[in-house]
Amino acid sequence: MANYASGTSSSGKSAKSSVDVDNQAKTCVQASMNLSDFIANVPIGTRFKLVKQVYCQTIHIGDTTEHGGIVYQVSFDPLRGSHGLEVHPANYPDRKNWNDARDAVKSYGPGWRLPTKEEQALLYNQYYVVGSGDSGNYWSSTEDASNTYNAWATLMAPYDPYDNLPALQESLPKMMPFMVRAVRKF
Repeated sequence: MANYASGTSSSGKSAKSSVDVDNQAKTCVQASMNLSDFIANVPIGTRFKLVKQVYCQTIHIGDTTEHGGIVYQVSFDPLRGSHGLEVHPANYPDRKNWNDARDAVKSYGPGWRLPTKEEQALLYNQYYVVGSGDSGNYWSSTEDASNTYNAWATLMAPYDPYDNLPALQESLPKMMPFMVRAVRKF
């Protein structure tokens, strides 16, 4: 845990900040660098107080979260630390139509849902990292804006990662039974 102390900008380019790092936590280099950049841009004589505690945790694509999901997208925010998207470790057991798929993933618990079309494209790019489940079409939560009877699905299948090909996504009838894999934010 990194604690940032309050301070007053003095007769230099930047005020000093103190950072105490818990021995059991990993140092969050990005947070301290971003904080330093912030302090360097505070006008001389400006009073400031930072009270936010940053819990630094290194999270990587492919890691398992406390909710059992596999991380497939990571972002960093100096105040929130690492956050992103995780995918459920397994497909839902049965193929579902789109409406049933949306309800089924909620059974995994709070926050679990169908991925958006864009989140599914990211998931496709991590096919070999997170494990794909079965090859085939997977429902996204994104409805087709031009046809309310359709929603977007992504074909998940083995591919050559060096080909750099985009995910194959199609607008398909909601009544068709496709595979289901839940995601959630962390």
